[in-house]
Order: sequence, then C-alpha cells, then structure tokens
Amino acid sequence: MWRSIQAFIQAHIWLKAPYTLLRRGMRRARGFLDRRTMGEEKFSECLKRIGVTPGATVMVHCSIDEVVRRVPGMNAVKFVTLLQKLLGDKGTLLVLTSPFSGTESEYVHSHDTFDVRRTPSKTGLFTEVFRRMPGVTRSMQPTHPVAAWGVNAHALTATHHLGTAFGPQSPFLKLADCRGIIVGVGARMGKYFTIMHAVEELHPRTRELLFEKTPYEIKIVNGAETIAYSSHALRTGMKRNVVLLEDVLRADGTVHGFTKSGLLFDAADAKALVEHGLELIERKVYIPD
Repeated sequence: MWRSIQAFIQAHIWLKAPYTLLRRGMRRARGFLDRRTMGEEKFSECLKRIGVTPGATVMVHCSIDEVVRRVPGMNAVKFVTLLQKLLGDKGTLLVLTSPFSGTESEYVHSHDTFDVRRTPSKTGLFTEVFRRMPGVTRSMQPTHPVAAWGVNAHALTATHHLGTAFGPQSPFLKLADCRGIIVGVGARMGKYFTIMHAVEELHPRTRELLFEKTPYEIKIVNGAETIAYSSHALRTGMKRNVVLLEDVLRADGTVHGFTKSGLLFDAADAKALVEHGLELIERKVYIPD
C-alpha cells in the first residue's frame, strides 16, 4: 500500500509539496505529544548500536535540540565529548560546518571572503561547538567546510579547497573511499543528505542540471595565508524527490536505524549511499526530468 502511494506521488509530482508538509506536520505532532526520555548510559548504547564504535570514521549530523529534549542533562559539549570517547584514539569524527543557513548561491554572491578560523558554522549549535573544540581541524573549502577530529582528520580535510565542494578531493567522497559511515541523531535523512550533492556532482546529468554555469570567486583566509578560490554553486530552487529518496533508501536497507525514547538514530555506509544514489539518479527516481 505504502509503495503504491509513493509510486502515485512520483507519477504526479505536483503532489510532492503537500505530501511533504503533511508528513512533517504529523512527525511534529507526534514529537510534541511524546515526552519519553532516556539516561546518558542508554543514549551511549544507542550510539554504539548505530555505529559509533572504537576506530570508526563517522560523519555526524544531529538536532541538538532533539538530543537535549530526549536525554536530560545532555548538551552540545557533552555530546561531542561522548562521541570522541566512543570513537577512541583510532577513530575519526567529521561534522559539516557550512557558513550559511540559506542557499549556497545566495551566500557566495553576497560574500567575498571565507575565514577558515573565524567564520562561524550556521548549521546548528552542535556544529559550531565542535568546530571550536581543541584538536579539531576545519577544511578550507568556503561553502561546505568540514570540521574533523581524530586519526584521519587531516587526511580527510586537507585537500578540500583544491577541488569542488563535493568532488574527489572533498571529505564527502573520501569518507566513501575509506568506508566511513554517516550517522544522524534526532534528524531525518532529508536533513543530512549533504553527501548526495557529491552524488549529484559525480553524475553528468545532474552536474549539468543542478550546478550554476558561471563560477563564483571567493577568497579563503587561513591565518596569514590568502587563497583565491573558484567553483560552481548549486542552483537555487532545483527540486529533488528527497522524501521518496529517503523511503527508497530505507526500504532497501541502505539507510537503517531505529527510534529509542522518541529519538531517531540513523546510519548509512557512505560508499553504499553514493553507489545507490548514482543508480537512483540514472533511473530518474531522485531527480526527474
């Protein structure tokens, strides 16, 4: 029945917007009425279950508001510290620290400088807290910089500014190459599909369709160093079947997870996500004509 509804919506794409709003409204209503919580020990066990284990390489996306609501006493600093403890001295933690909350195109056309050390992250309190913590390095790409901590932090971030935001030099595709995982805590997959932009750039059809033709220019400032950077921003207003994509990826197990005390835990192998994403673009499930 559910797959029939998905197929109908895919065939009648004009239904996508009201369908998405309805799903979001139902989730919010359920969340507002659900007052369940868990202790920090149980929370730690859930993180281990989803893949935050010693030696793992993990990109984490989260809603810290949801985490704090479900885990009394937890805050952004304690959450970062817990993740580092679980990963251990052979693990690596990565977090997206984009300097804008609107669109990439609007940002690059209204800013001429990105300061690696000073420009704050606008992707949530958790990301800015992590960026500022000791031992964390930040990639120098100006629109989708990734902060990283751990044994592979430098290797995953050092060349990001030498290519595009999502290309082979980026932490997103390097994460796939080293069989890292993407973890979401308290946020739906649609909230942290940043790696799907790497898939869009890899596929020639979506690269042509979704990225601006005219490159932008911006200066990267890193201490006393200044670097001229040029790339192509994602176009504004391009439609993606994110809800349908999420349903497909969950149905086949590419994205897997569970809910505990009302808090959603998700994970996906980065390489599998990239490979399957390319397949879905080829089949025109994700980005229709």
